[in-house]
Amino acid sequence: MKRNRWVSPLGMLTGIVCLIVLAGSTNRDVFGQSKANGTESNTAKSYLRLSDAKMKEVRARTEQFYGMQDLPDFMAKGAKAKQIGRGVITFEDADHSELDLDINPCNSDVDVFHKPYQKTKLSQTITCNGKLRTYYEIEQK
Repeated sequence: MKRNRWVSPLGMLTGIVCLIVLAGSTNRDVFGQSKANGTESNTAKSYLRLSDAKMKEVRARTEQFYGMQDLPDFMAKGAKAKQIGRGVITFEDADHSELDLDINPCNSDVDVFHKPYQKTKLSQTITCNGKLRTYYEIEQK
């Protein structure tokens, strides 16, 4: 039986092209499944950029909360509508107009939520700088 020498390379080329198309699609993961169901990773979320003044303000509040002056990995970003974060609340205005949530407790990766938002206390806790902290889930409305 004579083997067609073009069948194998053509199959490989087709497979490679399909993988490239799926990987390049902005609404599909590497397995071709849709990301439209809201299960994207935290790194894929887009945030609102905070002004330099707001970044300094949030950093000062976070340093005060943890009682630490050096936060080498500090990052802050604004939450967008329908975004959900889980972490430790480092600040909340008395009028509930703003809330800072450290999504990576003790490492200061802060999401800033603005009114309206929904706050839910979780049973999970963590010890940061010798103090027990409670996790919350915050949803930006």
